[in-house]
Amino acid sequence: MNNTNYEWDIPLENTAYDESYRRGFAAYCAEVFADGTLSGEYDVDAGFGYTAKQHYYEKHITDISVKECSKWELIAPDGECIFRYDAPDSTLHQIADIGGERYYFYNDNLYGYNVLRLSDMAEYRYFPKGSDSYGAYPVRGDYTETFIWTEISYNEENHVMAVHGCYWGGPYEIMLYSIPDVMEPFDKLCYPLEFLDCDYYDTADKDPFHWEGKYPVINCCEIYRKEDDSEECDSYPSGRFVISVEEYMGHMHNVEV
Repeated sequence: MNNTNYEWDIPLENTAYDESYRRGFAAYCAEVFADGTLSGEYDVDAGFGYTAKQHYYEKHITDISVKECSKWELIAPDGECIFRYDAPDSTLHQIADIGGERYYFYNDNLYGYNVLRLSDMAEYRYFPKGSDSYGAYPVRGDYTETFIWTEISYNEENHVMAVHGCYWGGPYEIMLYSIPDVMEPFDKLCYPLEFLDCDYYDTADKDPFHWEGKYPVINCCEIYRKEDDSEECDSYPSGRFVISVEEYMGHMHNVEV
């Protein structure tokens, strides 16, 4: 793990609704849109026939310094735009069917996540305090890195969300969150690399993780054993973790969000 601390040791209180955060976030986006240039438009498949459409803006500060922000639209299968949001960073765009309801999971910042219930457009927003050192956007250099969400899979049998994501780099890790109600905060989390017999893994490009009943299955392309701390430790070209319920539930950490 690239953090100095484990995720549960970081302040995870929700600051998404704090006035200072919202004001700073809005000011940053407004600055980029007012003075920046539309640099590209891209479509992202969100699943179930929905498309997340990105309008990407850049504001050049110097030759090597750029502020970035995007206007996003969620396009329904019939072509209608049903939701809009601004995002300096966005790595998650996914429709999920949970309990007969469809939800749009997305983030509008590098950290945190948001949930939009499509039936009534109700929303739950989350941004961790640990990644916002002063209650505004963008965060400064003394913030703490928290997990970046890129893909989700919710298990309705035990209300655990498997999240594919990363610290600092491209998606390569899995985090498990206990979320009894996806429109409410998570109450526990589990980091499999805390207890699995490996030190690092790159998840496979295809099917990086899925559920088999209550068992999360993580498909990997690289494994390093914990027993060997040297740089020349044995590596395995492929691997498949099947995590037992006892393992991940026994390693759930209570958090206050």
